[in-house]
Amino acid sequence: MGRCAWIAPSLIVVAVAVSACGATTKAAPSGNGVAAGSATTHYAATAATGAASDTPGAHTGNTTHAAVTSRPTDPLAGTYHPVKRSGPVATHRITATRGTFTKPVTYSDGLRLSVVKVTTAVESAQGAGAFPDTNESVLTLRLINRTTRPVDLENVVTQLAYGHPARIAQAVYDNPAARDFGTVVAPGTSVEGTYAYAVPKNALGALTMHVDLDGLHAVATFTGSGR
Repeated sequence: MGRCAWIAPSLIVVAVAVSACGATTKAAPSGNGVAAGSATTHYAATAATGAASDTPGAHTGNTTHAAVTSRPTDPLAGTYHPVKRSGPVATHRITATRGTFTKPVTYSDGLRLSVVKVTTAVESAQGAGAFPDTNESVLTLRLINRTTRPVDLENVVTQLAYGHPARIAQAVYDNPAARDFGTVVAPGTSVEGTYAYAVPKNALGALTMHVDLDGLHAVATFTGSGR
């Protein structure tokens, strides 16, 4: 085998040495992935930010090992802020108690919001943008309207955070159980909505869900375990 000649100035320190043998390394690109939902399903800040693995496959003889794409790191949650909606803005939102996955949130005007079911599933989708075997947390909410007026739930916004420090879970739109409230609730009636998120299995023990119903009611907050 012939010797490879290395090209480098003798009096200057060079940060990168170039081999005349022609060996090169491809840098893995980074980017942001944003999940797109239906017209009535809204998830707050569900963009998963991070560098996805795109390292070229390793070559051994005539065998090529395919590159493995890992799930991007979810962004830190920080402090949750209510959604800014168009139209009139309430100076003071209708107050609510703090809830858990076993204790409902009650509003001073008579609304009652509760988590009625928490289940887990494993993503089975294949192809671009899918991360098979990713754990999914599926939460079903029920709102009971005990006020004297209809409540518009056409633009409900939800967010789920997990772990310590808290990170924003990415919404899963193709889960067959996912279904937004997406309706106007008449007085004396109730409605359910189901929301799915990708949550690491080892972080299921510490979940926080925020539910922003409209521009009139305070954001409902639930804490609990997804196990």
